[in-house]
Amino acid sequence: MRSRASSLTKFLIREWRWWSYVAIFAIAFVVFLVFQASPVFADPDSFYHAKMALLIRDQGIVREFPWLQLTVLGQNYTDQHFLYHVLLIPFVTFFPPLVGLKLATVFFGASLITLCYWIMRQWRVRWAFLFAILLLFVRPFTFRISLAKAPSTSLILLLLGLHWIWQYRYRRLAGLAFTYVWYYGGFALLGVASTIYVAISATFNRLHRRIDVRHWLGKILSLTGRHSPAHRHPHPDATVWLVTITGLVLGIIINPYFPRNISFYYHQLINIGIINYRHVIGVGGEWYSYQFGDLVASSAVASLLVLVASLGIIFRWRAQSKQTWTLLVLTIFFFILTLKSRRYVEYFSPFAVLFAAFSISDSLRGGYARRIWEEIRLILSRGAWARWTAAILAVYLIFGLGYVMGRDFIKERQELHQGLAVTKYQAASQWLAGHSPAGSRVVHSDWDEFPLLFYHNSHNTYIVGLDPTFFYIANRDAYWTWVNITLGKYQEDVYRAVTTTLASQYVFVGANHQSMDQLFRNDPRFIRGYSDAEATIYQALPQTSP
Repeated sequence: MRSRASSLTKFLIREWRWWSYVAIFAIAFVVFLVFQASPVFADPDSFYHAKMALLIRDQGIVREFPWLQLTVLGQNYTDQHFLYHVLLIPFVTFFPPLVGLKLATVFFGASLITLCYWIMRQWRVRWAFLFAILLLFVRPFTFRISLAKAPSTSLILLLLGLHWIWQYRYRRLAGLAFTYVWYYGGFALLGVASTIYVAISATFNRLHRRIDVRHWLGKILSLTGRHSPAHRHPHPDATVWLVTITGLVLGIIINPYFPRNISFYYHQLINIGIINYRHVIGVGGEWYSYQFGDLVASSAVASLLVLVASLGIIFRWRAQSKQTWTLLVLTIFFFILTLKSRRYVEYFSPFAVLFAAFSISDSLRGGYARRIWEEIRLILSRGAWARWTAAILAVYLIFGLGYVMGRDFIKERQELHQGLAVTKYQAASQWLAGHSPAGSRVVHSDWDEFPLLFYHNSHNTYIVGLDPTFFYIANRDAYWTWVNITLGKYQEDVYRAVTTTLASQYVFVGANHQSMDQLFRNDPRFIRGYSDAEATIYQALPQTSP
């Protein structure tokens, strides 16, 4: 009977290793599906990504971008999400495009959570399933991952690359680094992760250098011409760094957009990502700062886990692995970036949870978990008061954590269900497409209107989109002319500004731009061609010669 029970236990454990991945994916899929179950998008860029997937499907690689001719994108266009858009093609083909985009976002988000679980299992992290579930309820992280954009798939590449860096999988790493460049403009983060790991590994080896059987075995195998997996190269850390950098450089050079992509990456990584003109022009909300208290509070689950893990770093620092130290430095790195620009929270949160998982697991190795458990049992044996105190603390922690997770889940669902309707500006865009020449430029009232207009109408071209920095850098005089018009503050001849400076005959005014609307309503040289509850479109009359 005992051997039969033992066999059943082993069978269940073995099967659970496989079914646990299915369970994690299914739970994550349902959570992200709940977030996406509404006919709105929380981020306007979602419409751009859906449209690009359709254009690549129908026309091949989009090498020129005439839709934003006055911006950097019109001069040196690079599709920094090229492979992401390719990956979207099946979803936008077999489903209605915007529905397919939502399903892709759900699938990619669930895949990311499953990958985090897989990595923890590969490195024998304790309670990996629990940590993966907790990651699902870190509100700013899951909010960003639920945006129909590339962050979830970018994180998949970054985490998989880091895993292969730890394992010294040179060929896989080279291929992934090359692919990352074609996939997402944030590919430099893989180089950062590689550099941090190499620096930590060198320091770790210097502080923990010791001669053991494995060391001499590697020496003997190298002398006999045979190589163990851990000793294929005399300098594995330097090799893994060179492989990563080489893969990234080759991805930049062997690229359908080379050499124009060099200029684009400079603008994207330096001007937008690092310099950031948020104090000069109005940029997207994701580029503004996260206050320290707000970040800690909104990431309450991750913050609590990091606090617990910090005790291990302080009291069990010798037990921490290279992987844990790497995750700690990356967590600090992304924390600082997030305080500068809130969009980096999509990196900070998962790295914080992974760091906590690795650190707690490392701290409990070597019989330390048993020692802690014995201490707890000793405390509980001191009397009923100790047991009652422990029970109250446990209940408080469980219900408190449950309350925070539930509150964040509900609030996040509400935020994601309050966005841009999939039909927003559709009617106005169709009117423009039917009443204007192909390629005619439209002056529109805000830069974040472009993705919606572009999705519904690629017949026309537009003033600014995706990021106002692209317009500001390319043509500052035209940028400020456009800004003052949209604010209703333009003091000079608005007809000349629209038709000559901005080279347009059509003006699109969103319903929330009343001051701008007043400019054109009071100018007899513009006629109102279309109007509904969402927008008004004005057309410039031909100027008659005196």
